[in-house]
Formats: sequence, C-alpha cells, structure tokens
Amino acid sequence: KYGEAPDAAYASCFPFELDEYQIEALRHLRNDSNVIVSAPTGSGKTVAGELAIAYALAQDKRVLYTTPLKALSNQKFEDFCRFFGSENVGLSTG
Repeated sequence: KYGEAPDAAYASCFPFELDEYQIEALRHLRNDSNVIVSAPTGSGKTVAGELAIAYALAQDKRVLYTTPLKALSNQKFEDFCRFFGSENVGLSTG
C-alpha cells in the first residue's frame, strides 16, 4: 500500500504520534536491516511490529507474527484483519 512512501505515511496509520524509536525501527527496516525492539511492557513495541508488517506487505513480502499466548494470537488476528485486510492475514495455532 505504501511501498516507498515517506515515514509520515506509515505514521499516519496510527491515531497518535509515534515515538522516535518506532520511526527509527522503520528506517532500519527500509534499509534492509534486521531490527530487534526491546522495551518495557506498554511502551509500544507492537506498533513497531505493525510498522514492519505494513512495510513488508507494501513490498509484497510475507510476514510471520508470533505471540506467546493463543488468546493474544486471536486478538492480534482480529486486529490485523481490520488493519491489513482479512485477505492478507492468516492464523495458525498449535
């Protein structure tokens, strides 16, 4: 959807201003770098992941998103269906 769009296009997907580390993570991904985000609970790591997913989908790449709990997997599945379109999302548990 955004491909080579400026960072602001990705940021506009969220109803709040992104933190600098979230934008920095996106910039590193756009430079084909691997990114690990380590931050306290509630600090916005999921937003960095969602930015990565949006960028990957814009590049026609596949993404695997893992969670430690099935309930969280179900929640993220629903969220991602709304955000990225159900035709672009799948769920595998086990």
